[in-house]
Amino acid sequence: MRSFYSSVLLFILSFSSVLSQEKAIPIEVKISGFIRNDFILDTRQVASAREGQFLLYPRNVKLDPNGDDLNSRANFNYLAIISRTKITANGPEIWGAKTTGVLEGDFFGQQDSFISGYRLRNAIIKLTWNKWEVLTGRYWHPMFGVENYPKTVSFNTGVPFMWLSRNGQIRITRTLGKFKLLGAVVTQRDFASPGGPDALRNSLLPDLQGRLSYYPSDDLLLGITAGYKRLMPRLETDSGYVTRSMVHGFTSNAFLKYSPEKFTLQLYGSLLQNGFDGLALGGYAIRAITNAEENQLDYMPVNVASLWAEIYTNSKPWEFGIFAGYTENLGTMQNAETLTGLGQFSRGHDISYVYRLSPRMVYRNQNLQIGSELEYTTAAYGTAISTKLKPLNPETVSNLRVLVSVSYFY
Repeated sequence: MRSFYSSVLLFILSFSSVLSQEKAIPIEVKISGFIRNDFILDTRQVASAREGQFLLYPRNVKLDPNGDDLNSRANFNYLAIISRTKITANGPEIWGAKTTGVLEGDFFGQQDSFISGYRLRNAIIKLTWNKWEVLTGRYWHPMFGVENYPKTVSFNTGVPFMWLSRNGQIRITRTLGKFKLLGAVVTQRDFASPGGPDALRNSLLPDLQGRLSYYPSDDLLLGITAGYKRLMPRLETDSGYVTRSMVHGFTSNAFLKYSPEKFTLQLYGSLLQNGFDGLALGGYAIRAITNAEENQLDYMPVNVASLWAEIYTNSKPWEFGIFAGYTENLGTMQNAETLTGLGQFSRGHDISYVYRLSPRMVYRNQNLQIGSELEYTTAAYGTAISTKLKPLNPETVSNLRVLVSVSYFY
C-alpha cells in the first residue's frame, strides 16, 4: 500500500514539473475606465431613470384640485453611479484569429430600487481575422453604431432620438474593400420589449439585424441598418386560456459621419416599429379583442420616426458642440377597435413629438475632463387619441437641464 501512495505522489510531482516547463499563454490584460461625478438641475419633473440620471423628456402637466401643476417643481441632484471599470484581455491567436475578451460594468443598477448597485454593461468574446470578425456576448445593439453616436455630456446619449441598448448576440462582420457588412442575431435582457425578455424568447425567433457601412474616405462614414423582430407578449390570457398571438415589427436607420481635421458632423434618421427596447417612443398596442370570453388579443406595432444632428469641434483642450433631435409618434397602420390597455405596451403613448437642443463645452487636460451642457427638451402631449393611436391637439411642456460633469479616466 505504501508503494502505491509513493507511486501516486511521484506521478503528481512529475506532472506538475511538466506543466511548469510549458510556455505560459501570452495574455495581456488592461484595466481602464473612469470615475464620474454629475451635478444636475432640472426646471421641472422629468421622465427618467435612476433619480434623473438618465433623462427622457419632461413630464406632462398634472393639475391638483386648485389647478396648480404638480410637475412644475424644479429639482437638483448629484450622482456618481455611472463610474465605470473595463477589463480588456488580448490573447494568443486561435485558428489564425486575434482573440479579445472584454468585461465592463458600472454602478447604474438594474432598476431604480438597486441604484448604485453594480451592473453588467458588456461581456464579449471576439475573434478577428483580416476580413472577418465574429463577436459573441453582451454588446451594443446593431442599431446603435459605436462609430456614430451622439457625444453629449448627458448620459442619455441622445435618447429618445437615438437607439440605445446592449443585448446578448452573435454577430459576424465581413470587410469588403471600403464596405463592411454586419449580420447579427440578438436577444433581450435588461433592455426588453413590453412583456419582458420572455416575449422575444417565446416567439422562437431572435431579433434579426443587418448593417451596411461604407467608408469612401478616412473622414467619411455612411451606412444603413435594418432589422426584424416578433414578440409573443403572453402565453396565458387573463382568463386562464392559452394564447399565441404575436406582434411583428421592423427597425431601420441611416447615418452619416463626416470628420475632417477641425470638426465632426453627424446625421441620423430612423423609422421604428416597436422600438421600446431601444428606449425610443412607442412599442405596440392592442388592435382588437378577438375573443372577449377568453380575453384573446390581437396586437399591432406603434410607428415612430426620429432625426438627430450633431456638430462639434475636434479641438483640444476645449471642445464645443451642439446636438439637436426630433422624434414623432406616427401612430399605427391599422385602426384600433379598442382602447383597452392604452399605454400598457408602449412608451409615451400620449406624446405626439419630442424635440431637444443641447449645446455643450468640454475641457480636457490629460486624464481629467470637465463638461457642461444645457439640455432643453420639449414634449408635446396630446389631449385626444385618434383611431390609429396618434396623439391629437398636442400641448407642449419643456424642461431645461443644466449639467456639469467631472470625470477622471484611468
